[in-house]
Amino acid sequence: MLTGSMPVVTNGGNVDSKGTENTMTQGKIIEYVEQGKFICAFCLEDKGNRFHLLTALNREVSLSPKRAVLITDAGLNVSLPREELLCRLKEKETFRIHLKSHVNARELWELVKDEKEVFDNRYLAQLAFGDTVTEDHRSALIRALFEDRLYFKMKEGHFLPNSDEKVDQILKQQVAEAARTKKLQQGGEWLREVLKGDHPTPPSCREDIIQDLVDLAVHENAASGLQYKKELLANAGMADFREARDVLVKLGVWEEDMNRDFLKLGIDTSFAPSHLAEARRLAGLPFPKKGREDLTDLPAVTMDGALTRDYDDAVSLRIEDDRIDLGIHIADVAQAVSPGSIIDNVARERASSQYLPRRQIPMIPEKLSEDALSLKMGCDRPALTIHATFDKEGTLLDHRFAQSVIRVKQQLSYQEVNETYETTQDLQALHKLSQILRRQRMNSGATSLSLPELEVTFNSDRTISLELISQDTPARMIVAEMMILYNALTAKFCIDHEIPVLFRTQPAPKEKLPWMTRGTSTMCFSSAGS
Repeated sequence: MLTGSMPVVTNGGNVDSKGTENTMTQGKIIEYVEQGKFICAFCLEDKGNRFHLLTALNREVSLSPKRAVLITDAGLNVSLPREELLCRLKEKETFRIHLKSHVNARELWELVKDEKEVFDNRYLAQLAFGDTVTEDHRSALIRALFEDRLYFKMKEGHFLPNSDEKVDQILKQQVAEAARTKKLQQGGEWLREVLKGDHPTPPSCREDIIQDLVDLAVHENAASGLQYKKELLANAGMADFREARDVLVKLGVWEEDMNRDFLKLGIDTSFAPSHLAEARRLAGLPFPKKGREDLTDLPAVTMDGALTRDYDDAVSLRIEDDRIDLGIHIADVAQAVSPGSIIDNVARERASSQYLPRRQIPMIPEKLSEDALSLKMGCDRPALTIHATFDKEGTLLDHRFAQSVIRVKQQLSYQEVNETYETTQDLQALHKLSQILRRQRMNSGATSLSLPELEVTFNSDRTISLELISQDTPARMIVAEMMILYNALTAKFCIDHEIPVLFRTQPAPKEKLPWMTRGTSTMCFSSAGS
């Protein structure tokens, strides 16, 4: 053991031959740590519980004895002129700093690390400089190990060697801290130039800087690593989180109207290259028509909002004698997208398409949702169809499912339907049937929650217009009732055939409000659809 006969130093002070600490420190040199730096000072007066010191920078300070790291025997005469005291103090400090450069912390650590003992500064100074050491050598040793901090942990003038694992950990931390400092400097300089309107060459850490800005712009005070990111803003001359958003817009990373909520909620606004490539491949494959009913002669029509680009449902209606033949056609996405495929997986993650006033974020790539699988007018498309037969009073007589091929004849907006349904035979008939279906649901206990939809429009002058859109229009009623019917019959089919599916339900309203309506009337159809 290397520690068998080592002297013990308490609180960095001096120990006499009897082992008692000498507290008479007036005229001695005291070293302590202030804001991470070693300070060399001369003790003008020992007040017992405080030292009155003169530093090499000609400052007088009061210090608690507990903060003294080293109290040396080689003192100075307090009666000397201050100028001479300062001169000698500076000489002493300069000499100790010079000696510090001769201390190899790693070599010392290699010598003692396996002992797993605590070592005093005198013993380690002897290992570094030889058996005969002065207070200057001890000071140099303490300074070197304190400033290095990689191989030893210092406490009260004693040193504990770090383990190999601890040294590796500290080294990694130092590398990370150096990278952090470099990124703060380079990132700050780059962003300053960007804010000026210049186009500087981006640093290698560009992507990291951009991600930091995104995190600040989205989460603000809740951003991870907030202090570091605030330093980044400060280095760039920015004082507000909103400026991070401005820089992202300047860099072209964000659009002017970027929706922060999507980023905050983790909603992807684009597709990976692999998803886009797979969508292009699937869109180029012809779908097999064998085994599908050819319904391309039916007068199928879609009804959607004016800005709709993906048409996923259509309806058709024919009246023959006393029967009404209704067809509800849903785009058969599964014909092209196999379960467990990369397109299916991304659709599962997104769950639905997102519709915003100025953009749409589809559930599957547009090459499929707006083209190959969309029920576009004049194009043959695979569909899952419900054939439903009603009598003239709107009573459901029969229904069946079919895999089909349809060809939409008309692509109508809600407004077009509302303006023409009274003078168009098929639209008028669909409207009457939807009224009957709604009345039947009301009579069965359904509640109508006809809440208006808020439509937000961005004008060319960057202003916003708000409008409440009624949900009770003929067009929206037709679409709503057709979709409810399709889902209800599909649910019945799954129950009858014991197919495991998820059912969505809502509890009954706690309070009956005046505008919650229930109906009782029915309508009849003529063969002309009037």
